[in-house]
Amino acid sequence: MKALLLTITMVLATAFGASAQIFEIGFRGGVNIAKNDFAQISTGDYRISHLQSNVGYQVALTTRISIPHFLQISPEFQMVSHTYRYRIDSKMGSSKAQVSVNRFEIPVTFGFKIWALRLFGGPVFSIAQSKNIESIKRDFDVHYDDSKMALVFGAALDLGKFFIDARYNFNPKQTSDKFEIGGTTRSAKIKDNGMWQFSAGFFF
Repeated sequence: MKALLLTITMVLATAFGASAQIFEIGFRGGVNIAKNDFAQISTGDYRISHLQSNVGYQVALTTRISIPHFLQISPEFQMVSHTYRYRIDSKMGSSKAQVSVNRFEIPVTFGFKIWALRLFGGPVFSIAQSKNIESIKRDFDVHYDDSKMALVFGAALDLGKFFIDARYNFNPKQTSDKFEIGGTTRSAKIKDNGMWQFSAGFFF
């Protein structure tokens, strides 16, 4: 949180102190494609396997400060929604569980613009998370070990007030998710292949 506050303070100080400041605000939205894998784990009488995740979506309030015009800082507030699927095997048979997760994040990217092309990168701060679990196993739960900060790199194409962008969001540290079922708990190390995000948006 201290790193987040420091970054926002630096952004605001730069914005208000720059004579060549150009400030814009807008929206963007699009799809997420992520693949996080782990080896099958056993906890108590259950075996849990990760199934292919669905494509998710993202929506964001985006701002852009140009100082001078080809140098840019872009703080955003975004919600990222994604669904994870699991297979649960036991002596009683097999079932599936689905976990829908909404993450609220603040990306702060720094980049530059060459003609209509923008290149950017920076930290992504996680500030909150909510989830909804659908499973016939009422005692099934999973706790995602989301880092407080991830990294993102991307490119965008500006078409007047409209733009399209592609970005790659990843966690530089290995994470582990904690699964609960049948009164037992087990952690699984996650192979994070990152998340691709494709979006379109506009500035007012």
